[in-house]
Amino acid sequence: MLVPIANSLFTYTATVVITPIQTSTFPSGWQYSKSHVINSQSGAGTGYQIRVVIHSGTGLDLGENVYLNGKCQADFDDIRFTSSDGVTLLDYWMESSDDENAVFWVRLINNLDSSSDTIYVYYGNNAVGSISDGISTFPALFTDFEEDTLPEGWEVDGDTFGAMVIENSLLKLTGEAGFSGSWKQRGVMTTSPVWENERALMYRIDSINYYPNNDRHLWYLGGEAYNYYVEFYSYEDKVNVRDYNVIDFYSPANWTGGEVVWLAKESGNDGNAYYYLNGTLVDIIDRVGLHPTHEFPSLTAYFKARQGASAIPDVDYVYIDWVAIRKFVYPEPTHGAWGSEVSI
Repeated sequence: MLVPIANSLFTYTATVVITPIQTSTFPSGWQYSKSHVINSQSGAGTGYQIRVVIHSGTGLDLGENVYLNGKCQADFDDIRFTSSDGVTLLDYWMESSDDENAVFWVRLINNLDSSSDTIYVYYGNNAVGSISDGISTFPALFTDFEEDTLPEGWEVDGDTFGAMVIENSLLKLTGEAGFSGSWKQRGVMTTSPVWENERALMYRIDSINYYPNNDRHLWYLGGEAYNYYVEFYSYEDKVNVRDYNVIDFYSPANWTGGEVVWLAKESGNDGNAYYYLNGTLVDIIDRVGLHPTHEFPSLTAYFKARQGASAIPDVDYVYIDWVAIRKFVYPEPTHGAWGSEVSI
């Protein structure tokens, strides 16, 4: 652009280069995107968290699985999700990853009660890091035990036996039977009843050592409020649901470590409970035989060891990697179609 410039002696013309203002609005810097439909489901409402499995290689996009054809970062740090407008970023948390795929949880903002929702996954940006955020994705409860002390919202519960430590970003509970007398227990629990109806308590067991045929060693991993609870109960590998001590139900668990457990409860279908292992529904534990007027109350989340005086051998342990609570309805919103890859 030619601009006249003047001083007191003469006027001359110079060339001035005007650089446009650059904006950093999303999705500037990303090269590819794919759309995905989440089907509506009554009761899901807003803020529902859905699971998406990102594969770095090639394959058929189907259900929760999408393939990015080698165009994302190897560590999946460039993955972003947006709402239906293609611009509004959605909160997400990366649960796990390896060289081939990563498991993400994405918190939607649109209402799924009566209308399907479309989201977008963006990828192909080597200049960015991850913005994975468990607390924003699971506002009811998220804890990954990254600090050396028990996080805010949790407290030590039980007697002064065994041990509770945070070790290598894992909650470690150790139970010991070096005492005489009645049952003793040691563990942690949330300071308030955070597990409401239409919610799933999710947690990953990093490793566990217990004796399923010895009723003097008991692990309780789940939630409770008075005489209501939904929990893993180590004796005979049970998953228990109890309503005012009326009856117990169980499904075989057979945990060895590395499992991701979902224990879900709701009131909409007469207060059924749901047991998922590694994302697969194992059992629906219905209310047949339970008190017909009782619905699950809000529960605390807890992890405890409880042992009797005659427990042999005398040491059990469990390592918990992370804990989260998410929205849950049954059946859950299903995954619809994936769109073709679009170059940006």
